[in-house]
Amino acid sequence: MHGRFRCLNRGTCPPEETDLDSYRILRRPLLLILFVLPALPASTGAQVPFSGARGAALAGATTGLPGDRRGHANPAAWGHLQRWSVTAHGTQLYGLPELRYADLLLVAPFNPVRLAIAASTFGFELYRRHTLEIGFGGAAAVGSYRRIYYGVRSRWHLVTIRDYGRAAAGGLTVGLHLPVTPFITLGVAAHNLAVRGALGSELPRRLSLGASFSPSERFAVTTDLSKEVRAPASVSAGVELSPVPEVALRGGVASSPPLLATGLGLRLARLDVDVSGVRHDVLGWTPSLSVALTW
Repeated sequence: MHGRFRCLNRGTCPPEETDLDSYRILRRPLLLILFVLPALPASTGAQVPFSGARGAALAGATTGLPGDRRGHANPAAWGHLQRWSVTAHGTQLYGLPELRYADLLLVAPFNPVRLAIAASTFGFELYRRHTLEIGFGGAAAVGSYRRIYYGVRSRWHLVTIRDYGRAAAGGLTVGLHLPVTPFITLGVAAHNLAVRGALGSELPRRLSLGASFSPSERFAVTTDLSKEVRAPASVSAGVELSPVPEVALRGGVASSPPLLATGLGLRLARLDVDVSGVRHDVLGWTPSLSVALTW
């Protein structure tokens, strides 16, 4: 017998003929090709786990959700916030340590706008992406009683691939929240407007439309329709239920890619702790944790 079937006892096989050794040698480059390279900075912005644990538990359906502190899907959410906050978020895509992501967000309410500053890191020693974003949100009166909430975010990416060098790219996102009734809010956000990336290539542009229905602080239903120029449209929906003020139960689904999401939120005085799990049909589960301090 030849190849890998010739040696049944690993201790008697030459190193070049041991499958386990070959796997260890190839493992990280394969991960780079199969998982990391498709998650270049232009496309990672659309990843549900990067939206914070609350947004991830709602399958990313937060374009029309007021009070979404992370503002990932729509920076207009920042316009609703009235308190200072610092939020730390971490996730590990599909349970792989090579795909760890962490960010830190500060939201500072300065009338008439709210300033948001965030920094994040993603990847491992072969591939690393650092991101810095600065944005703001506010509200404009329309008539005597109605307001339109707006938000703008500028995001700058720096990607380092070992032995290949570095590249940078920037993106601009704008969004609106339109309260239709006291219970219904519509949202729209346009990502990567007229911004060019590294080597002159355009960052993928994405348009998101969303709506939320929240008759009370204890119940909310959200839905999103998102379309990237070079990808199929994705529909997502989420539900948030608070049986008691200190606890929030969440769940959601998405169509492209097919995702199932669930999560839990705890509100402890000035501290909010959110956990979530997002299941991809093929790649498995992605856990997330967010901790926010408000004052």
